[in-house]
Amino acid sequence: MISVAARLIGCSRQTIYDSLKRHPEIKEVVSEERELMMDMAELKLLDAVVKGQPWAILFYLKTQGKSRGYVEKQGVGITGGRTLEELLTSVVS
Repeated sequence: MISVAARLIGCSRQTIYDSLKRHPEIKEVVSEERELMMDMAELKLLDAVVKGQPWAILFYLKTQGKSRGYVEKQGVGITGGRTLEELLTSVVS
């Protein structure tokens, strides 16, 4: 939340970005905080799944259940050097 941090200390976002470039230790702190936030968000999602929240179950399955067939779209690959039009024409004829 770079914008929030900039407001709190009274500087621009660019000042913070410049500081991150010059000071690797600050960049590491920001990275660690983002990881912590991701962990907390994942725990909240897990909690919502355990509570049976349909939105959470759907989101989890769409993002983590692809190997079990939970996909929004399925891709179709064509091999053999033929176009989709050629394949469809051969099926119809």
